[in-house]
Formats: sequence, structure tokens, C-alpha cells
Amino acid sequence: MNVIMKSRMRESRTYGSGEEYTLRNVCLLNTLWIKTLQSLTKKGWNMEKLKFRQVHLDFHTSEKIQNIGECFCKEEFQEALITGHVDSVTVFSKCHHGWAYHPTKVHEMHGNLKFDLLKAQLEACKEIGVAAPVYISAGLDEKEAVRHPEWVSRLADESTTWVKDFTSEPGYHLLCFNTGYLELLLAQISEVMENYHPSGIFLDISSVHPCYCSSCRQEIMSRGK
Repeated sequence: MNVIMKSRMRESRTYGSGEEYTLRNVCLLNTLWIKTLQSLTKKGWNMEKLKFRQVHLDFHTSEKIQNIGECFCKEEFQEALITGHVDSVTVFSKCHHGWAYHPTKVHEMHGNLKFDLLKAQLEACKEIGVAAPVYISAGLDEKEAVRHPEWVSRLADESTTWVKDFTSEPGYHLLCFNTGYLELLLAQISEVMENYHPSGIFLDISSVHPCYCSSCRQEIMSRGK
């Protein structure tokens, strides 16, 4: 799965910004996913194996929030899943704010989390036979957007997406995979796959979109566009 997502992201860097970027990349990603599904089908995977009740446990917590996970109780967590007849629940590695919910060597754990919450949730789910794909916010990482504005996706007028700038209103800033951010994201994905071996991985906010950031403009000009 890690290989599949790396391939998807690297292929998405082939084109620059604008309509050409969007059209070609939509076709490219559709082709990639068709090939992926064909490969999985050959290995015996089918839609009937999808879980019956899947819960997305949204967990985006700013650095201002104190005592993250302090009251986590494995038994209560398991009881809630069993009572709800849940057989798959998404648990978080990294949220939109950019913080990890486990020890990490490639980015930063939430400053107000004192233990490996991801590991605790994964172990609790495994004990009761509940699948637990791991969530990573791919397109949003506000911590890195603030530190590296050159990684932020831009509109044609240089404004940012989701919110138009960093000062007039609060919100998240979409990042561009055609920048140094991609290498950091791939390291985050690899760390989760190698350390936790999850049943699946959920890369959120990874759709194709036009971008006019410096990296995309330079790439287009280098191809004589």
C-alpha cells in the first residue's frame, strides 16, 4: 500500500498548474486506481471483504489543547466499539494541524501528548478484531505551512487556497506535493507503515488541483510552457 501511494503522488508531479494539470492528472490518477484495483482483484480482494460499519474517528487537535489522550482507557474504547458494532475505525497518526499522535523521528508529536496514543488504539482494536486503518493528513499540515510558506499551494493571484492568506482569517492552508513537502510526507507514511504495520492507510486531502506556487511555475517554464 505504501508503494501504491508513493507512486500516485510521484505521478501527480508530472504536470504543472492550470487546466492541463487538472485534466491530465485526473486521467492519470483514474488509470492508476484502475490498475491498483485490478491488481488487488488478482490477489483475491473483492468488495464483499469491505467492513460493514466503519467509523472515521476525526481527531484534529491544535497545540493549544491540553492533556491530549490523558483519559484514554483501552477497556472503554473497546466497549464503545463493540457496543456500536464497529468493525473498522480510523485512528490518527497526523492531523490537519500537523501534529503526530505517536513518537516520531521524522516530524513532531503533539506537545501535550505524553504517550503513544496511536499504538494504544491499534493494540486495543487488534485485541477485539477491529480493523484500524491509520489516518495521515496529506494535503494539510498547518505547522509546516507556517514554517514553509513556499510549500503552500497558490492561486493565480498568489493567494492561498482554503483561506486566502495567513492574517485575515483563521483556517488551514493547502500544501503542494510538487515541493519539498512531498519528501517529508513520504517519510511520515514510511514511518507509520514500518513501525505500526496498519491494516490500511488513509491519506486525506490528496485530490488533484491547479497550483501556481513557485515550484509549479518553474516546472512549467522549464518545459517551455
